Parts: sequence; structure tokens; C-alpha cells
Amino acid sequence: MADEKKGGIFKRPTQPAAGVIGPDADRFVSGTSSVEPLRVEESAPQKAPHQVATEQPEEEKLKRLTIDIPESLHMRVKSGCALEGTTMKDEVVAFLEKRFPPKS
Repeated sequence: MADEKKGGIFKRPTQPAAGVIGPDADRFVSGTSSVEPLRVEESAPQKAPHQVATEQPEEEKLKRLTIDIPESLHMRVKSGCALEGTTMKDEVVAFLEKRFPPKS
């Protein structure tokens, strides 16, 4: 319905009372002859590659490592990680774990 003009002010027409539209509107919108409830399937939340659990225990305290590397190496590592869907941190940790395995 279009707005009705009264004295220079637009007044929106009143809405129909609840339940006036009825189930026929639902059938029209859904394109079916009967109203079917929506099915919602729950799935496990997907984790981004950088959130995938690593081999290190969760309760182990983390320490920060800061290093200076050439800009060209940084760009190669960063772009390679982006292409593989991983993070620079994960790659460095994997490299260090391989180079310095835990002593049994």
C-alpha cells in the first residue's frame, strides 16, 4: 500500500492485525501447498588452518621468540604460507620441532 498524503504529511497506513494474513501467505512465499518446518542441521565448527591443534600440549607455557630476517626471505615465507593456508608461526614451530626433537 502506498503512503497516504494528509495535510502535507505522509501517514503510513495501519498494518493488518496479527494472524490476518494466514497460512495462505506462507504457502505462497514458499511455493508449496503445505507449510514445512525448516530443518537446521548443526555441524561442528570449522577451524581455520592456524587454529588446528599442534603437537604441543595446551597447558604448556608459551615463550616469545623475536628474530630479524632479510626482507626477501620474509616475503617468500609469508607468501608461501598464504598459498598453503598456514601461518608463519606454525611453519617456524614445525621447522624447530623437526630440527630439535624432544629427547626421549
